[in-house]
Amino acid sequence: MADLLRSLAPDDTNVRICPFGAESDLLPRLESADVHLLSLRDEWSGIVVPSKFFGSLAVGRPVLYAGPTDSDIAHWIRALNVGWDATALGTNGVLDLLDALVSSPERLKAVQAQARAAYDAYFGKDRVIDRWDSLLRKLVAARGDPSA
Repeated sequence: MADLLRSLAPDDTNVRICPFGAESDLLPRLESADVHLLSLRDEWSGIVVPSKFFGSLAVGRPVLYAGPTDSDIAHWIRALNVGWDATALGTNGVLDLLDALVSSPERLKAVQAQARAAYDAYFGKDRVIDRWDSLLRKLVAARGDPSA
């Protein structure tokens, strides 16, 4: 954190580092950025899925992801068109992307809408509960439980 703070120049007025906040502050914080940054260390791929991904999509924010390209996050970003792989783009590609988004508010709004639509279609509470219900019913039925 100290290195990050030292790297900010006085003219970096569009960058804010916020401490942890109250749950009541979560929605305004999530909505305050146009694009969310998300990272995953290589050694955690296949073990964890950062919950921030789902929060980002829930508020209609695409993600700029730095991490293993074989992770679930990378797969969903590609399959659902809800962000970009910073590792694949490289530094210049990320700069070009951000410049293009600043220059094209309609492109930004479109990918934000896509992020929210993907959340509703695949990750919303009702969708997840329905999938769990279906999976559990199949498992119970496979065991031959007559009450299933």
